[in-house]
Amino acid sequence: MAILQQILGAIQRRDSSLSLPIANSATSASRFREFGFALRGALAKPQGNVFFSPVGISLCLSMLIPAARGRTRDELRIVLGVSTADWDALGGQLAELAKDGVLALTNGLFAQSGTSFLPDFEAGLGRSLGASPQVLDFHEQPQESTQQLNHWCASETGGLIEQITERECLSNARLVLANATCFHGDWDRPFRKRSTRWETFRGSKKSKVQMMRQTLTARYAKNADFAAVDLPYYSGHRMLIVLPEPDKTEEVFAAFDAKAFDAVFGTFSNRLVDLTLPRFTMDEETADLAQALEKLGIRKAFAESADLSGGTTGTLVSHVLHRSHLHVTEQGTEEAAVAATVRRKANPRGRDLNPIDFRVGHPFLFVVCAPRTRTPVFIGQVRNLPSGY
Repeated sequence: MAILQQILGAIQRRDSSLSLPIANSATSASRFREFGFALRGALAKPQGNVFFSPVGISLCLSMLIPAARGRTRDELRIVLGVSTADWDALGGQLAELAKDGVLALTNGLFAQSGTSFLPDFEAGLGRSLGASPQVLDFHEQPQESTQQLNHWCASETGGLIEQITERECLSNARLVLANATCFHGDWDRPFRKRSTRWETFRGSKKSKVQMMRQTLTARYAKNADFAAVDLPYYSGHRMLIVLPEPDKTEEVFAAFDAKAFDAVFGTFSNRLVDLTLPRFTMDEETADLAQALEKLGIRKAFAESADLSGGTTGTLVSHVLHRSHLHVTEQGTEEAAVAATVRRKANPRGRDLNPIDFRVGHPFLFVVCAPRTRTPVFIGQVRNLPSGY
């Protein structure tokens, strides 16, 4: 645990001077939510899980903004909701997200050997992101280059994410954007391990998983299609869990967008909840991210006609690599803390009331939000969980 805290603390200190377009105002946080839920729709799979970090991907793509010109720049600005001026004007907002040491984001830009970058662009990346473009020989040494990408990811995340990509090689790569995002947070009200039981998760395939359980006072909402509960972390981050009615799963998955997300927060009330939640890990490479971004309107950056002349010439973005890691246990997210921490006490009168049953035993959505702004750090759509965890 001490090593993990040192890793996250180092990344936090490294990022403390960033000047990137991360939301801490109501308007920019709303843009992040719109982008995040739109991307969830573009990444949706008929039977698979979806998991990614809107913040991490937005940061990753933002590296292009100082370089982009013309239509290439316009598409980035429209989809991300970020202007060239915002890139410098919204300084320090990543530090706001990461200041509690629970969120670690790392970004990299890798180019095919022979690519050159303008000094001002390199200086801007270093000043604002603490990063510099790296050159690899994808064409002649594809496997070695992929190994170097994965080594970079493992090093930057302290081994929490060992691979940014599982592809054997990227032999056709020209300009690769990469992001890895990790989160470590303890629940405000941890679960007791002795209450955890093996139960069935009824996804498209049934599986046996460890279900955590506790009764607590939580913010709760319900309508005809789904129920939702808002679980706080000790850091102030929150996990919103949206549990569709069993016969409304596909309808809710298709319709739940940024407006629905905002609407839920307007209908919460404090209720006593008997919560049953599976332990689970989400650690997946977001495949075909370029295709999903093209669906949202970012097309020129991936085309031969891409105009990145503010940073380099004669190239295009061939790959956007993203991997997020989330590990949910009784103590919280990522590795559980052993040391005792002061927590808010439960309402002792709650034992005399009839709690609402909230059993996450079938497909669900979740969103991990930053404090105050509700900026979505992670969005997950869970259809299946593996047996045995």
